[in-house]
Amino acid sequence: MESLKLSVKALCLLSAAVSVLSLMVKGKALAGQLRFLLSLLFAVGMASAFVQIEVPADLEAAARDALTFHTRAAEETILHETAEKTAAILRQKLQEAGVNCTELSVDVHRDEDGCISITKVYAACDDLAAANTVLADLLGEEVECSAAQILTEAQP
Repeated sequence: MESLKLSVKALCLLSAAVSVLSLMVKGKALAGQLRFLLSLLFAVGMASAFVQIEVPADLEAAARDALTFHTRAAEETILHETAEKTAAILRQKLQEAGVNCTELSVDVHRDEDGCISITKVYAACDDLAAANTVLADLLGEEVECSAAQILTEAQP
């Protein structure tokens, strides 16, 4: 019953649109083509009011699977971008503190509530103590910070 009401409303709006467009179009050939197209739309609208189209269950499952796949891909992209941008900011903060960093990576994850959190930071730096201090000050004690010292070879 509800779909029949909706169809009647749509047909009324379509009829009004046909009338307005017919008045706006000048020229016999174009008016005839427009009238034909709009009559076809009207006929399809009337037929759809009486024909119930059911979506097969396997099509619904395929759509649900596709949505799940794209949702996971979007979440992975968000986590990857968050890790990259956080690493860039931490690298900048370390440079401002005078610590030279050759490698910096950030592990992030999303919990059940949807919150993104940093779980671990790995840095290869020239000043191990300063790097650990800066990272601990920025990220707090909950985040596991692992810094390794860069070994430089003496040039002869």
